[in-house]
Amino acid sequence: MNKYLLVLFCSSLIFLMLVFSLLQREDDPLTKTQHQEALVNRTKLKEPIEAPLTTKPDDPKKAIEITEPLEFSSSAYQSFNQSIHQPDSRQPPINRTTDDFVANPMWDHDAYQQLENSRHQQLIQQYKIAAKKKLQQIDTAIEEGKKKGISKSLLQEAIEKREAINSMLMQLDKKSR
Repeated sequence: MNKYLLVLFCSSLIFLMLVFSLLQREDDPLTKTQHQEALVNRTKLKEPIEAPLTTKPDDPKKAIEITEPLEFSSSAYQSFNQSIHQPDSRQPPINRTTDDFVANPMWDHDAYQQLENSRHQQLIQQYKIAAKKKLQQIDTAIEEGKKKGISKSLLQEAIEKREAINSMLMQLDKKSR
């Protein structure tokens, strides 16, 4: 019971200290002026932009003069486009692409479909390469297992794995034709 009272007392004390510090911070004129200056400095622009003013500012000295139209910066679009066409180097090699892309495939449905089809074909080819390497590893592991006398259940499991990968490769060959 005493532990609960102590916890309750400490938490209420911390709560009161937080409330007091927030109230004191709002009443402090230095903090208010610093806050207002920060807002004014944040709203100052290097180049004025053109946009309609919907409200009149209280202080005309703090008003932003708007004279030029806002220009579209395509850096965000270029960055997004580059991230699509040149994936992150940390991405697994099975998903990397090296296509020559159309300038804006997302705007052209047929070009985008061709892009997706080529990516899918590359994915299948990368899978085939990885599966063939895995088959070689499984074959060498089976041979070593037979030489070292590994249990038949483990050998059977490896053989089943090899057969499953072979059947998936055959299915992919049929689909890609």
